[in-house]
Amino acid sequence: MLRTDSKKARENVRAYIMAGYNPEFTGTGNGDEIQAGTFEEVAAVVYDCFALAEWHSETSKRFFAYNEFKAFEYWCSGLPGVIDTDYYLSKAVDTLGDILEETETERSRYTETAAEQLLTRLIFREIKAAAGVQ
Repeated sequence: MLRTDSKKARENVRAYIMAGYNPEFTGTGNGDEIQAGTFEEVAAVVYDCFALAEWHSETSKRFFAYNEFKAFEYWCSGLPGVIDTDYYLSKAVDTLGDILEETETERSRYTETAAEQLLTRLIFREIKAAAGVQ
């Protein structure tokens, strides 16, 4: 089992984000998709998509009580196409367990809801750090 703040766990989260990145959902459908190569570029694109959808105005920030993670969690639970958040469809424990390299016994500590929240928090942490957002 890896600690959530270990270097290997962070690398696994980044690999998960990169594997689930879908540039088709970054544009308007007219061939203007944003192709990103490095993790930092992908993180910036994903953060921009999130910010445009949920964190773009004072009204939307007030709606989430100025809690950016809650806004990101809400956005992810809506299954945005730009990154893979299918773990909200009932496989969060397995996805989190794979990322943290946990055994079946260790995975049983989490409920689906707790695993969804932790996995979203790990994704949010990596995206914010790589995108250079305060």
